Parts: sequence; C-alpha cells; structure tokens
Amino acid sequence: MEYNPINFTGEHAQEIYAAVLEANRTAERRLLRQEDNVKNERILTSISGKVAWQKYKEKIRETDIDALASKNDMKFGDRKVMPKKIMAFDNWLMNQLRSTRFGASMAPGAANIGSTEFEKATTTYLVPRMGKSYEELIYQSITPETKATIAGAAGVPAAQKAWAAAQPDGEFDGLIARMISATDSTVGGGVVKFVAAPAGGVVESNIVTAYADIYKKIDKAELEEGNVVIFAPLDDFQILQLANLNAEFKDKFVVTGQGKDAKVTFLNVPVEFVPTGGPRFAGKAGEDGDFVHACDLTSDDSTFEVGKVNNYSDDLFFKMVAAADTTVLNSGKKVLSL
Repeated sequence: MEYNPINFTGEHAQEIYAAVLEANRTAERRLLRQEDNVKNERILTSISGKVAWQKYKEKIRETDIDALASKNDMKFGDRKVMPKKIMAFDNWLMNQLRSTRFGASMAPGAANIGSTEFEKATTTYLVPRMGKSYEELIYQSITPETKATIAGAAGVPAAQKAWAAAQPDGEFDGLIARMISATDSTVGGGVVKFVAAPAGGVVESNIVTAYADIYKKIDKAELEEGNVVIFAPLDDFQILQLANLNAEFKDKFVVTGQGKDAKVTFLNVPVEFVPTGGPRFAGKAGEDGDFVHACDLTSDDSTFEVGKVNNYSDDLFFKMVAAADTTVLNSGKKVLSL
C-alpha cells in the first residue's frame, strides 16, 4: 500500500500554525491585541482612570499623601493568559479517492491508492479553513467551568446565561465568555455593559435601533480616542445593506469597497464582521486594544500531520495541534448585546 504521509513538527509546523492564524478576517484586519509565544502564562496589566490637577503644595508631607491622592481614580489591573493545548482531527478512507481527480496521481494497480497530489491539496485546503474555525473559537469558545459559573451567578442577565448554556464545551474561554464572566471584584475588570438585542433578532427594520443602543453605551473616553470597533456577526452585513436601500436609513451605515475589502461604519465607528455566532460587542480594539488573543507560535508541541492511521488500515487522518487563550482588559468599559 502506497501512501505519502505529511508530518510537520517544530519550525515547519509553527509556520503552518502562523498561516492558520493569519487565514481569517480578524487577523487580516488586526482587530485583536496579539500576544505571541506565550510559553506558560503572561500577565497583562490594564490602566484606567485619571490623575486630577490640584492646587500646588510646596511641602508635601507623609500625612498629606492620602488627601492628595484621594482626588484621583487611577487603577491598575492584571489579567493572566495561559494558552491551552487544542487539536483538530479528522479521518477518511483512501479508497474513496479512486473516483476523484486525485486518482490521476495514483500509481497503476488496484493496491496503489495513495496520492501525492492529495496530500498537497489537503494542506492547501485545510490551512484557510482551519483559520476560519480557529477564529470562531476566539470569539465563541467557553469552558464547562465558566458555563457553570455563569449559570450560578445572580447578576448575569438571562440572555447571557442562555448564550453560555447553548455553547458546546470548549478548552478555553473566548472573548464573549470572558466579558460575560467578568465581575467588579477584579481591579481593571468590571461587569460588561449589557444591551438587550431586539426581540426576534436583528432584521432590516430594527438594525439601526439595535446599533444605536450599542453606540449609546460605548465608553466616551474610548470613543474619543477613536479606536473603538463594533464587532458584529457575519449575517449583519447583508441585513444592513438591505436596510440602506430604505431612504430613511440612508447614511446610517456607510459602506465603501466591495467583497472582503468592504469597510462599514456606523456613526463613524468601524463595524467588523466576524464569527461571533450572534452576539454583538464594542470596545477598544486593535493591536493596542483590550481584546487579547494569546498563543504559542514557537511551541514544540505544534504539529500538522496527514498520514495513515496504521499500517493495516486504509484510513488516512489529519491532525493539527496548537495552543490558544483570550482575555479582555477593562471589561467594564465594553458593551455586549445579546
């Protein structure tokens, strides 16, 4: 039995992992703060608040410090990211390739059902699609432990509890789970600002109102800095395009460009369409923003394999191993709509 295994480890697997990370809209648009090469854990510190100007005092004594500092509200908060090991796995029968175009690259003879072209095509096909499914995890993943915590939390809105309960069990918490589970007990954190989505879902007739409700709760300081982004589900792009056909809604959503290069703004705030699975949220985004994705590109554990399950079987398998985690800084300034 002829077969052509692909087994990338070390540097080559890391290059494929990097390609997977880049093969989605979130990476292309640089929407998140990327923390690379996190071997074990990394502490991220958020800073919020301000220092007030006050009357000059020539001699500052130790007894004056508390009174002077009481006029300020500077806060420092730490968040820990610790990428969790995850993998993707699938298998198929080589014999099923006989009737496909890959049969042309097989050697003559009934026993020769291996295909070098197939292994190459598999790699080419899988990398962008793994990038898309990886992107979904960054937003939608939630662990069983976090689901249980959210279910038992008294102050969490019913819509957020319902979302958490409906998600499949994940290996790490994505951005939406991080926002829902955030509390006021952690400095630099805070409960996310909640906006109830329209009953029955967002449609052409209510999409402007739905986005206006989110806009109203955006932190004014972050809005003034100009780096706020509204993260929206992929379906919203088509809905807002149809809404723009109505003259009453014209210019509420400004759309420039076409296809994957299209750019959308709502009241001058960029709208980015990513696989949130339904929720919408807003906050300080970008490479210096508060939405963090952590991974370990240089891990020796990274692998990308296509090969036979065993020497006695015609089964081929695909396996990819990686590591990921997320966190949200200054969660109390973020807006989540469900």
